[in-house]
Amino acid sequence: MDLCSGDPAKLKEIECFLLDMDGTIYLGNTLIDGTLAFLDILRKQNKRAMYITNNSSKATRQYVEKLARLGIASGEEDFFTSVNALVYELNKKHPGAALFLLGTPALEEYLSENGFKIIKEYYPEPEKRPDFVVLAYDTTLTYEKLRIACDYITDGVEYWATHPDTVCPVSGG
Repeated sequence: MDLCSGDPAKLKEIECFLLDMDGTIYLGNTLIDGTLAFLDILRKQNKRAMYITNNSSKATRQYVEKLARLGIASGEEDFFTSVNALVYELNKKHPGAALFLLGTPALEEYLSENGFKIIKEYYPEPEKRPDFVVLAYDTTLTYEKLRIACDYITDGVEYWATHPDTVCPVSGG
């Protein structure tokens, strides 16, 4: 299997490989052919692999568990997700902010664990409104969530999105 085109010696200079997950390492719950062989080569050469994704539907620990089920050992320190970027930016600029979330229950739990207050209803009173409307990859999206988010945005609440994807790689298309 040819792992790269061009000069393979250039790979020896790389200390850490950033590997996208969705559609690159796996598709759904199936590893992409060659993934374990590539990771074994990295391990034998004392190279680090870090896993990245802009899929914001899960907390990092869930990705660790998923890779373990697929036969890949990793720890939370081996990941950087769009959720990590969101938490980093919010903590840097707005620690403990109140959020109206268009996101999964797993993401809601993770944000709460990181000190953010989750607002679940619409409040017309400015003092009860969230600081931000946050859009993430939401497999539990409802019309009601969209309506409330639109109302808050119309009221002037700042809108943040975790990623600009219009599609997500999944098995079956």
